[in-house]
Amino acid sequence: MLYVAPERFDTDWFVQRLGSTDISLFAIDEAHCISQWGHDFRPSYLNLANVAAQLPSQPPVIALTATATPRVAQDICQRLAIPADGMINTGFERSNLSFKVVRDQDEDRYLLDYLKLNVDQAGIIYASTRKEVDRLYTFLAHKKLPVAKYHAGMSEAQRAANQEDFLFDRKPIMIATNAFGMGIDKSNVRFVIHAQIPKDVESYYQEAGRAGRDGLPSEAILLFKPQDLQVQRFFIDQSEGDDEHKQRQYEKLKMMERYANTDQCLQQFILNYFGQNGTKPCGRCSNCLDDRESVDVTVDAQKVLSCVVRLHERFGKGVVAQVLAGAHNQRVLSFHLDQLSTYGLMSSRRQRDITTFIDFLTAGGYLETRGGQYPTLGLTAKGAEVLRGQAQVFQKTAQKAEQHLEVDDTVFQELRSTRRQLAEQQHLPPYMIFSDKTLKAIGSAMPQSLDELMAVKGVGQAKLDKYGQIFLDVLQAIKAKA
Repeated sequence: MLYVAPERFDTDWFVQRLGSTDISLFAIDEAHCISQWGHDFRPSYLNLANVAAQLPSQPPVIALTATATPRVAQDICQRLAIPADGMINTGFERSNLSFKVVRDQDEDRYLLDYLKLNVDQAGIIYASTRKEVDRLYTFLAHKKLPVAKYHAGMSEAQRAANQEDFLFDRKPIMIATNAFGMGIDKSNVRFVIHAQIPKDVESYYQEAGRAGRDGLPSEAILLFKPQDLQVQRFFIDQSEGDDEHKQRQYEKLKMMERYANTDQCLQQFILNYFGQNGTKPCGRCSNCLDDRESVDVTVDAQKVLSCVVRLHERFGKGVVAQVLAGAHNQRVLSFHLDQLSTYGLMSSRRQRDITTFIDFLTAGGYLETRGGQYPTLGLTAKGAEVLRGQAQVFQKTAQKAEQHLEVDDTVFQELRSTRRQLAEQQHLPPYMIFSDKTLKAIGSAMPQSLDELMAVKGVGQAKLDKYGQIFLDVLQAIKAKA
């Protein structure tokens, strides 16, 4: 088996050398990169069909991807001359994953509470920028949480050391940009949290899918703030693609924004996006389980909307919040904004809370951002109805971090401690000795002999010979203490 980066096929001598080899299968992984409609289009992939056709052995071609929309799948088949009956779709649903969107919150507080409630669980926290990765790492490390970080601005040695700490469960929480994760096969990741919205649904589902690969219940959480959309817009503006490519990326970002704001079942939304229709609500995502109380905030909404109108939709949310809070800074005074009838209307609330409320109204479609890097706020038709008293606005009470993941019992903790010691001694990631799922099965079965241990799913002969007696001794010690 030979692993080759697609760019290598641009070299004539390499293709010629392959021609003298009897190749039985030409497999293209991450095949969505072939399509210009894909979320990670790479021009070097376009030549792969020609390379396969030129090989003397004429090997069959297989294209693999976990994140292809119907349009992308059609494009892949067309470019690789794959007939319609040659496409196999095994479905996109991950039944052990629970999706959640957290909006209008103090994200740092939510994140800290969540990690303290789910102590000892392994997880990945994604951020869009190196700066935000560094900030979150400093914040959580200061709170004495076992965190590591990973981004392209670090040295190769630093990245390698931090990745090993994560794989070996020495620091089970990794804070990273999307530079981290490709090729990481850590089966016991219990949660993936996106601290900032990613660029598209495909990227989100691919990164969220790094949780729960052992089949045990896991969570995928998006912490959504409308201002984070501006980070992605900046990345699109700075990208090297032409205007058509950038427009496609904007459309994908809008779909991700719809996901963050939808009331629909989150799993169902994702499945529909990938063309899997006719599914039922999952019954486990935050929308399916949302039973928080709704509070009527129409009056406060009208105050904000009125302020935006009286500012002639010429300012961003920062100035709007300052006017409503009754700020006396230079900008407010120089534009005589303190003369507006909406000045100080919400002075009883902190400016930060007013800003969060503006984000809520933007996420709900009552306001919209306009412009480039420094957007202004404008009223939508939906917001105009509220301002005229023709519609009401309701806001859910604040979400609290909760412990949805399974609590690890004493037996599992003892088995995991033994696994960690063996992993350190043999310089192996712990999951390569036994997965969490296998350890839980061992703890549930409480085998008393090697034959009984062999009957546990996930325990093969090789691992039984190598580790069986060690884990039996631990189980016997636990039973003696009981």
